[in-house]
Amino acid sequence: HCSLRIVVTSSLVTKHKLSEGLRESLKPRLLERLKSAEAEEVLESFATALTDGPALKRGTQLLFTLQQGNIHLQMGKYAADVKSKALVQALLAIYVDGKAVAPEFKDAIFKGLTRSF
Repeated sequence: HCSLRIVVTSSLVTKHKLSEGLRESLKPRLLERLKSAEAEEVLESFATALTDGPALKRGTQLLFTLQQGNIHLQMGKYAADVKSKALVQALLAIYVDGKAVAPEFKDAIFKGLTRSF
């Protein structure tokens, strides 16, 4: 498995804004893997996992551990799991596919992998 850590750097970030931003990026990638109704169900489960957690503030760390068929979310003492292989693939794709939200992050990942081998 691998982990993705997001650190909140702005006091303007809320659980709702983060959830909506991730939904916007995840939805098209999930629709490549799931039927519309299934994708919506997965997105709702993921949004619930995010919004049920503590309020976000500057410095809050969100740790997404990507396992086969499951995302484990940790925010401080709060933890939640969302079971969906398609969601694991879609969340990773946000950062590494051809439409990556942060191309410089994608480049850094691949440079790091290259050095590892």
